[in-house]
Amino acid sequence: MKLRTLILSGLILATTSCAAKKTKTISDIPEINTEKIQMAAFPFSGNTEIQLTLLDERAPQFKKNSSAVLEELERAVSDLLNKQGLRLQKNAGNKLTLSVSDHQSGRYQEGCVNLAATFEVQKKGKVSSKSNACMEYTHVLGRLRSDINSAYEMALESLFKEMRIGLETLYQ
Repeated sequence: MKLRTLILSGLILATTSCAAKKTKTISDIPEINTEKIQMAAFPFSGNTEIQLTLLDERAPQFKKNSSAVLEELERAVSDLLNKQGLRLQKNAGNKLTLSVSDHQSGRYQEGCVNLAATFEVQKKGKVSSKSNACMEYTHVLGRLRSDINSAYEMALESLFKEMRIGLETLYQ
């Protein structure tokens, strides 16, 4: 009897502590911590100014905070590019288009994000990359919560890693 009570109270405690953390889903505004994103130097030469275009291609039911989501993405991308010695500038010759979309199918749609980017390097060519990431906490009875912040961080890291590989090919 004591063992069963201990296991049940442990399950309730674990469930309560995980549920107490605020759940963030694809509908919410992420808080992207760029310090958690590892980004190797881009093999990039020439004009260091980049024009950024952001697109929200999430399903309508997830777009309630669209402008705030895009502002947070712009802040994070700007911070990451600044660390590379690159800066965002309107009407720049180099163009980076980044789109965010939701995970269209599957059980864990709310904690997933898809990113796609095209980087047009002036007088050189074009590089495209895609990434997706999910961060869902579950237990045997179902879903506890999502962490869309971590999903965005993992997706951005993967997106820029793939883009760096494409740029290496472009500059060979």
